[in-house]
Amino acid sequence: MYTYETLCSDIGKLQQYGDIIHVKTLCKTVLGREVDIIKIGNGKKRVLYVGAHHGMEYITSALIMDFAFALCGLIGRGENRFCRVINAASGKRIWEKYCFYLIPMLNPDGVTICCEGPEKALAYCDTKQKTEYGRVLKKAAEMTLEYGTGDVTDISLKSRFSSEKDVFKKWQANGRGVDLNHNYQSGFAEYKSLELKSGRIYPSPTRFSGAYPESEPESSALCSLIRASEVSLLLTFHSQGKELYGNDFFSGGNTRDYIFSRSGCDPLAEVKEDGTGVDILRRTLDGYRLKNKERSVGRFLEKESGYARSVPTGAAAYGGLTDWYTEEFRRAAYTVEVGHGSNPLPMSMLDEIKKDLLYPMLTAPTLL
Repeated sequence: MYTYETLCSDIGKLQQYGDIIHVKTLCKTVLGREVDIIKIGNGKKRVLYVGAHHGMEYITSALIMDFAFALCGLIGRGENRFCRVINAASGKRIWEKYCFYLIPMLNPDGVTICCEGPEKALAYCDTKQKTEYGRVLKKAAEMTLEYGTGDVTDISLKSRFSSEKDVFKKWQANGRGVDLNHNYQSGFAEYKSLELKSGRIYPSPTRFSGAYPESEPESSALCSLIRASEVSLLLTFHSQGKELYGNDFFSGGNTRDYIFSRSGCDPLAEVKEDGTGVDILRRTLDGYRLKNKERSVGRFLEKESGYARSVPTGAAAYGGLTDWYTEEFRRAAYTVEVGHGSNPLPMSMLDEIKKDLLYPMLTAPTLL
């Protein structure tokens, strides 16, 4: 297991690299844990990697922290831990050109519930909070055992759980039973409609979207960070399946077709001898080039990781961070489903996952 305490210890160890890294608190969770963000690099092109939206997916936190150590080692000491041949001098170029924002564990409450149980998860709370949130967690477990998780595609999932303890071992949501990756604006209304039709209006170990988009401190703080930081590439890490999800919203065609579809006219035919129409042409061509770059990021990730690009279906198609980011900012974003098996993936799989992903995580921003 990779617990919240393990993460805090590893972040402390990163301090050996001095000014190469900067750590700050993004927010505090409902149960009082700090969500840390690690900044590495001094460049203008910003990328954001997010792990552990879900409690059972703590292996993604370990992956991002191993990436942080490898990146600091490359920049600070010329070390290569990326499982591929890399020029030692590339560390300086990366430091000067890129800025990596790393959030290894967005949902430390959920990870703690999964790894160590609800009592440990409530350890940071005062007496009143322990009573309040303890009731929420217990009620969520009881309702799940009686009615299932309320999965919008399969209400029979209650058969997955044999006891209250088993519910907590498979916990995905945050400290008050909200699934953070269904708590974003994109597709929220559609997903909420499905929830209501299934009669699921209560906190749950998974797939309860909350009262409204960004209702949770974790999702709200993350969206605020993205809005303020001009992030150029977002990768959010989940498990499992060895798949990539992403919105390539330019799906093909030539430059003229793209410009026509975006503007409703053909600017190429509108450019006059006196220069009229050039601004429209330039703006739409810039958009065309951007979309092609985003497609190239997806192809690069697929090739270098060996992961297959796929399309989410069912409940996974609504309310996710990747969808919200691409709809809001029209920039490259991908969901990376690490490893293959059943959640929670064993930590013994981490070495294999690192071989697949550390190098693409380092080099994908160079395509922007």
